[in-house]
Amino acid sequence: MKKLTFLLILVALAISTPLFSQEQLGLRVENYAGINGVLLNPTHSLDYPHTWNLNLIGTGFFFDNNYAFITNATIGSLARNENEVDFAPNYKNKIPPSDASLLDFPTNHRNRYLHFHSITNGPGFGLKLGKNHAFGLFFNARVEGSAAKIPKKLNFYYLDTIPYNTKLTAPIVNAAFMGWRELGINYAYQGETNNGFFQIGINAKFLTGYESAFARSNSSFIFTRFKNDSIQVDAPSVSYGFSNANFNNIKNSTYQLQPTGSGMGFDLGFSILVDADDFDNYGLRIGAAIIDIGQVNYSEKVEEHLVQYNQTSNYTGKDYKGIKSPQEAIETLSKQAYNDVKKSFVDNAYSIGLPTALSVQADYQFFQNAYANVAWIQRLPYQKIGVRRTNVLSVGARYEHRWFGGMTSLQIYEYQRVRLGFAARLAFLTIGSDNIGSFIGKSKLSGTDFYVAFKLNPFGLNLGKPRWFDKFGKRGKNVDCYKF
Repeated sequence: MKKLTFLLILVALAISTPLFSQEQLGLRVENYAGINGVLLNPTHSLDYPHTWNLNLIGTGFFFDNNYAFITNATIGSLARNENEVDFAPNYKNKIPPSDASLLDFPTNHRNRYLHFHSITNGPGFGLKLGKNHAFGLFFNARVEGSAAKIPKKLNFYYLDTIPYNTKLTAPIVNAAFMGWRELGINYAYQGETNNGFFQIGINAKFLTGYESAFARSNSSFIFTRFKNDSIQVDAPSVSYGFSNANFNNIKNSTYQLQPTGSGMGFDLGFSILVDADDFDNYGLRIGAAIIDIGQVNYSEKVEEHLVQYNQTSNYTGKDYKGIKSPQEAIETLSKQAYNDVKKSFVDNAYSIGLPTALSVQADYQFFQNAYANVAWIQRLPYQKIGVRRTNVLSVGARYEHRWFGGMTSLQIYEYQRVRLGFAARLAFLTIGSDNIGSFIGKSKLSGTDFYVAFKLNPFGLNLGKPRWFDKFGKRGKNVDCYKF
């Protein structure tokens, strides 16, 4: 167990902890997504078939990693506590029961990642003025954190074979965690082209920050582990910060949500509709957006510290035994570096960037109400301190109608792991998962995903103009209909 504790400490030191952000594509890509679609591309508010839409509530949770897994498990079996989860290395010299659920670790030599994402979509409203203008308001609460590019030398079974007193190199640390809420305003404009439309859109988001933390090293460093639960680090130089609004509430197990910062964020998007004669009747739609540009500036109840030492430092686990509060741990770390419990303090303010990414979408309507779609999310880490988004490539198909719809997709996370997603919409209710396998069939469980949303739109039963086109004839406002 000491080796596992030591490994977790190393991972905390060596990972880049961004947010991922799972994209919940079942809520974003279809034309009936309404105001929820603007989170993927702000021009999507123009594609909604009705004049207005109202999102009442939505929520989603996502976790995925390739660092560890639980065998013979699903989310349901863990919730029902069918099997007690045991630690796989305990069975190093014996065979575990065939139906045992074990916490185990991969043996391949890939870099590791961990991603966590939670979002609550509050009230949101979208309104279209004619065919050329769309406005919207939305409110979200987000908590994001992840770890990308964990070096393969920190894999559990690799590190377990490294003898004590061996020097290892830790990479540069750029870690961040953040919880915030955003109040957003959307505007999108549509103009005509020779055979379709072009669209431009923007989201402006007013941010309020709550809990946060970051850690950044100025360079890589060499460390050595010893049997006495200690680490020796050569010339470390690490900046870190955190919110301390609830430090005094930890002892009595209470928590109070308190704002600690504010900021601005923006999404910028562009789309082209080809072979189109209406905003929701197109052959091909291609879009691109840069999402989550901006940062939260924390200036209330936060601390920034610097641990910088020009010589070798020794950090022993016994020095942290009996610590009863986070503040004591911070002071102990400062004392180990400077022999002064207060010297590591730098400032009562810092900034953390949003999970900026490039979002590219392609949508092809191959027959009535049926679409094939591709979505690509690539993180753009342009700030030194900031949460990092997850890289996602998704290929899917969907059928959509005003009163019902369904979507299935294959998604590749961090260009390593493939997941199957499914979403269904009945009238105003949407339920989906981008990892449906975590709920069905016991296997190696390494993550899960679930989301649900409820919204309203006009209640009239008149479906208006049919949303289809003749798949054998070219559509377009400048093409005459065939006469027979």
